[in-house]
Order: sequence, then structure tokens, then C-alpha cells
Amino acid sequence: MDGRIFRMRTLGGRSGAARTLLLVGLAFSIIPNGSVSPPYMYLGQIALGLTLIPALCLPIRRHETRLLVRIALILLGALSLYTGLQAVPQPPGGLAHATWATVGEIIAIPNGYLSINPWRSLDALPRMLLPALVFIGALLLSQEDKPAKRLWVQLSALGGVVLALSIILEAIFQDTMFFSAHPAGYGTFSGVFVNRNVAASFFSITAFALLGAIAIYRADRASGAKASNLAGFPHLALLMGLALFACVIAIVLTRSRAGSLLSLPLLSFGLVFVFIPPLDNARKRANPLMILGVMAGITTLFFLALFGEPVLSRVETAHEGGRQCAYIGSLEAIRDNPVLGTGLGTFRDIFPAYRDPECMGTRGSWLQAHNSFLEFYLAVGLLALIVLAVAYHFILRTAIGGLHRRGRLRPLPFIVLALLLFVSLHSMVDFPLQIPGVAHYFAALLGTGMGLSLTPVSHHRHPPRRRTRPRGDENRKSSRRKENPT
Repeated sequence: MDGRIFRMRTLGGRSGAARTLLLVGLAFSIIPNGSVSPPYMYLGQIALGLTLIPALCLPIRRHETRLLVRIALILLGALSLYTGLQAVPQPPGGLAHATWATVGEIIAIPNGYLSINPWRSLDALPRMLLPALVFIGALLLSQEDKPAKRLWVQLSALGGVVLALSIILEAIFQDTMFFSAHPAGYGTFSGVFVNRNVAASFFSITAFALLGAIAIYRADRASGAKASNLAGFPHLALLMGLALFACVIAIVLTRSRAGSLLSLPLLSFGLVFVFIPPLDNARKRANPLMILGVMAGITTLFFLALFGEPVLSRVETAHEGGRQCAYIGSLEAIRDNPVLGTGLGTFRDIFPAYRDPECMGTRGSWLQAHNSFLEFYLAVGLLALIVLAVAYHFILRTAIGGLHRRGRLRPLPFIVLALLLFVSLHSMVDFPLQIPGVAHYFAALLGTGMGLSLTPVSHHRHPPRRRTRPRGDENRKSSRRKENPT
């Protein structure tokens, strides 16, 4: 027994150290403009990769966790192998992209490649792998209820620190060049990030994280537990509520239409779900979605009426012809490369051939498709559909299972689903998951949310107590047997 306790304490110490290192690595990835451009992109990858090693070395103690880790590794392996194949020289008459035959007519090239730019594909591979490894590391750190809650709360605190730093930069140090070519006060509210859309995406994800921390606080207070170290602080709920409110204001101040109009309704749904627990009476629970929808709509309209003028003014003057033309060009490129794709990270190389100058003009260059799903499919072809289908299937199955498994903490899997929906919808009109800092933070929250969804509610059951007769009753019964022998 002593040896087992020693091993558990040692494992708990390793888990705590790995959790701290992961948070430090995420901070290095997020704060320098979201690690969106060199040299901070490569420095952030190195820092996060090194700090992630202890988490990835933790043992797997749950069958459900092992299944998710295996699925993630299989998908990662398939994408890595195919990306490597895209950068391997193909023999004449092989599967090389048609672009290489055109180039071969101009200059002598011995071999072609599946990718139209193999070196760019290899350079993009770590940016694809690292968020998945962060997801696995966070999942391994969340195999037990207590450390999983702590990690979620600490991730929400990290997002709050980034928000506070952004507010300080915008309010006080507007002329500071903070890891960027532009001063902090340049343009609309963007804080430590490269532009308003990236800032809105990160602040929205932080708002979901803070809402989840509030759900953990309420669940622990209701059960009298202190697993997350929150239940013992009565004023912490007010502090987290103020941080959540500041997050919502920051989202609106970015003037990002997609970030605001997608996140605020989902946050309102989550807020109502956290503060109005599900009813046990089936008759009272006749139309819970309708009630949640009405209250979420009222909350969203309230926020937009008070603080939404920057966003609503941009909605009135919206003109997204450029993005629509980019979607059309991307679909035409996919039509010409439906099976094998053009290579990971090669959108900027292939898109000029499909750019319509009458629709988009000729000024500037498009580095992203502003739709991560289209760009992913264009990069790796049919493999993208398989990877996305498998990943969404297991994530949705785990989170929906958590809704039935978590008891008082049922709002947290709901928040994870809302977070996934927000990021998915936002990725259809922008590219938040292609910003390393945002992708890493989202992956950490998603992995922790999966761990909390898999962890069943712990019930401390005592063994049934044997009913014993008082000694006096036993003596009287034995004396009666002596007086009346059978």
C-alpha cells in the first residue's frame, strides 16, 4: 500500500510539472503575435515542442483515453506519411502534379512531385502536427477529474492574462512595437495579435474557457468538493464573471463580424446552460431547447444593443466579394485536383492560376483561402475528408457522452461542443486554426474537454453497515432459549 501511494504521489508530481510546462509553452506560442510569422513562429514551435514532451510521456491509465490517443496518432501518421510522399521525387510518367510537366518544358527537371512546392509542404508539416500533439498532451493530463479541472481552470486563466495584457497595450502602450511591425494601437482592438480577426477568435475561445471555469466552480460548490481549488474562494465567481464580461467587450471592440456574430449567440447558450441546470421532471423539460434559445437570443440582443455598434456598423457596410471570389477559385482548384491535392501549405502557389482578376482585381496577394476546410482539401485531397470525418466523429461522440455522464458538470461538455461549433464555423469564413497560437490554445482546451467528458462522476460510497443487536437483547434471547429448550 505504501508503494502504491508513493507511485501515485510521484505520478501526481510529474503531472503537475508537465501541466506547468505546457502552460509556459502555450504562453510562448500565443503572446508573440500568435506566432504567426518568423522568427516567432519557429521559436514558438520549438518552445512548445520541448515543454510538451513531459505531458506526452505520461502513462495512459484509461481505456477510453487510449482509444482517442490511438485515433489521433493514426490520423497524424497518415497525414505525415502522405505529406512526406508529396515531397518525394516521382519517376517520369508517375503521379507528379501536372505543373511539373509544364515547368519541364521550360527548364530541364529530372523528376516531379505530388506537391507543387515540396519544400513548402515540409515546412508546413510541423504547424499541422503540433496542435494535434498538444491535444494528445492535454488529454493525457486530464485522465483524472481533479487534474483535468485544474488544467481547464489554468488554461482559462492563461487566456485571461493574454486578454489583460492586450487591454494594457491598447490603453497605455499604444505606440509600443509588440512583436509586430505595427504599434499596438494600430487599427481596431487587436491586443497582442496580428489583426482584429485573430484577436476576436482568441478572445472568443478564452470566453468559452472562462465559462467552463465558472461551470466547474458551480459544480464543485454544489457538491462541496475542492477538486479544482475553486470552491474555497467565494468571490472567485465574481472575478471570473468580470473576466468573461471583459472578454465579450473585447470581442465586440475588435469589430470582427464573424468573431462577434458567431461567438455571442453560442456564449449566450452556454451561459444559460450553466446557470439554469437541467430539470429532472420530464414534464417540466418538455421544450428545453426552445427555452434556452429564447434566453440566449435575448442575451445576445442585449449585448449587441449595448455594445454592438462597432460590429453592427460593419455589418451594414459589409462587402465580401473578395472572399466569395476566393472560394470560387479554391473550388475550381479542387475540381482540377480532387484526389491527390496540390501539397500541404501550397495555397499561395496554386491560387494565382485560379484567381479571377475581374472578380478580385490584381492588387495584393492571397496567402490563405479564408476557408480552412477548402484549403485543407486542396492540400491533401481525399485524405482530408477521411481525417475530418473520423476526427469529428470521435470528438462529438465523446462530448455527447459527457452530457450523459458528468452529472453536475454537464454544462462543460456542452461548452466544449459550443466551442467546437464556433471554431468550425469561423474556419469557414476565416483561418483561425492556421494561426499557431490560436490553434495550440484551442487544441489544449479541446483535449482537456475530452478528458473531462470521459471522466465519470466519482461517488464516494461507504460499505453497508451491518445491523447489530444490542448486547442486552442477545443476552435476553439466549436466556429465553435456556428456559424453553426445544
